[in-house]
Amino acid sequence: DPVVANETFTYRLDFGNTSGGLLTTVELRAFLPSGVTVTNTGGGTESNGEVVWSEGTLAVGDSLHREITVTTDAGLTAGQILKATAQLTHDGGQAVDNTAEHALNVVSAALPLEVEITTSANPVVMGERVLYTLTVSNSSQLPVKDVNVQLRVPAELSFSDLTDAEPYPTGCSYNTCNSGEEASWALDTLASGESRTITVNALVASVLSGNLISTPVRVTATDLGDTINLLNTIAVYSSPSADLALSASIDPVVANETFTYRLDFGNTSGGLLTTVELRAFLPSGVTVTNTGGGTESNGEVVWSEGTLAVGDSLHREITVTTDAGLTAGQILKATAQLTHDGGQAVDNTAEHALNVVSAALPLEVEITTSANPVVMGERVLYTLTVSNSSQLPVKDVNVQLRVPAELSFSDLTDAEPYPTGCSYNTCNSGEEASWALDTLASGESRTITVNALVASVLSGNLISTPVRVTATDLGDTINLLNTIAVYSSPSADLALSASIDPVVANETFTYRLDFGNTSGGSLTTVELRAFLPSGVTVTNTGGGTESNGEVVWSEGTVTVGAAVHREITVIADGAAAGDVLTLAAELSLDGGLEIDNRSEFAVSVAKNGGIASLLSVDIVATSACGVKWRSGLYHYGDQWLWSTG
Repeated sequence: DPVVANETFTYRLDFGNTSGGLLTTVELRAFLPSGVTVTNTGGGTESNGEVVWSEGTLAVGDSLHREITVTTDAGLTAGQILKATAQLTHDGGQAVDNTAEHALNVVSAALPLEVEITTSANPVVMGERVLYTLTVSNSSQLPVKDVNVQLRVPAELSFSDLTDAEPYPTGCSYNTCNSGEEASWALDTLASGESRTITVNALVASVLSGNLISTPVRVTATDLGDTINLLNTIAVYSSPSADLALSASIDPVVANETFTYRLDFGNTSGGLLTTVELRAFLPSGVTVTNTGGGTESNGEVVWSEGTLAVGDSLHREITVTTDAGLTAGQILKATAQLTHDGGQAVDNTAEHALNVVSAALPLEVEITTSANPVVMGERVLYTLTVSNSSQLPVKDVNVQLRVPAELSFSDLTDAEPYPTGCSYNTCNSGEEASWALDTLASGESRTITVNALVASVLSGNLISTPVRVTATDLGDTINLLNTIAVYSSPSADLALSASIDPVVANETFTYRLDFGNTSGGSLTTVELRAFLPSGVTVTNTGGGTESNGEVVWSEGTVTVGAAVHREITVIADGAAAGDVLTLAAELSLDGGLEIDNRSEFAVSVAKNGGIASLLSVDIVATSACGVKWRSGLYHYGDQWLWSTG
């Protein structure tokens, strides 16, 4: 909103059963305005501008989503208004049970601002949280001044303006944005190609399944030419059978860049999920280079997964390359949908938006986890590495981690360095842990570790951790989402490490992989895979077979209590100061999950001749009646070092 002549857009219709009984003979009708031509009815039947869906029955608490794609006529003129109407009818109600209307303005030329609203989940569960991401970007060649974003809080949501929203909004009372209040963000001037991202981690009120949460967003600016009015709608459904998350390997992106969409889903129900199908709808502006086992057609990738056992989870990836013609300020929005027998028409939906920038940002950010899946009641080590790969210093670097509902950690004993923003020495669900890293010199890296405790959540649940990185004159905000699964009956343990960290360019070092059988029986058809980062060349595979940066060991059978150690020797011949070299490994075996264990380890690349390159740490473990650790710190430089800790 608004639209121009000859523009294609989508009408979205959502409806839910909020009654205590089955709705029968359900019919949905959309009355389209003159001035548009239907290009896709979304499964409905169209005649003379009227689209009809005969939905049959709708169970208690269920909801449905329908879409109509249209193109505006070439003869439309600025100032016209396109009003659409939707009507819902069913047996036992009124002649027309529900009516909704929506009006769009016609303008002479596309506005300079693009606005995208995405949600981490749809439907959502009452009493839990949903993450809204609002992206505003300037895709024009001129700056846009006095940009203001306003979100009117719906009755079903609330959030703290201090701990649940980033950046902080104005307009809310008593530190909480409640129903009906207007949360506002003054974004000031957006330069050509610049984007700003707002995140809101909202709490869903105690509302029944079938209710819809409609959130109006209004964007204004000086000389914008019109007001942008958007409405985001999600449904409430408090008996989900599965969990779904969508993320990307990088943010933002540039033209001609290759990256990966990551899709995770798990069975959180008490029974087998059957006829499971996962769909990814990719944005225009990307070309698929690897479907990760799915089938791709016209920007839609489909995986027919069959059955998914109780507590199991699956991970899928799509590798894409952005088109050469993309321009700064464009927004690439991807959507994932999960369906299975016995659930709703679409059981889970997740969205993810990426900003396009003109040049790669100076900061690289990598998030790794020591284990995936994780076990409830145990710990998982998060490592966040932020490095400056540019030739200039980057000032006022700040890292923010929003603690998900399934994790907690002490800000004094579980995190290094200590974060701010947590209460009573513990970082709990929904709180924002922040680290002010100040200035990162050219080639400098900083590492944050968080040893988080996994709450008592059932297998199949996903833990999605948002990380936000800002800096002065960065050009955009870096927003990443790390997702791991919970599985409390693991058969094996897997760990990764490296002989040196950090390394310098052209240095030889070793990645170390260890795994052990923690089950009560022999593990069969055991296979270990290591995925090497770009920037290194393998010099010794340690008995594995290497191809295109992937090393595979076919281990056969591993007996009860046995452990295996593997090593890969590499040289960092393609790395430069500020790069991050992340190794990922996967362990699979018969009778377990598709991938039974995942682990990651990141190695930073330091400047040649810097202090980090002059130090060596040696850790030796010896076993007697217990384990004794000896750590030695060696300095190979010719100058004294102070404040070594």
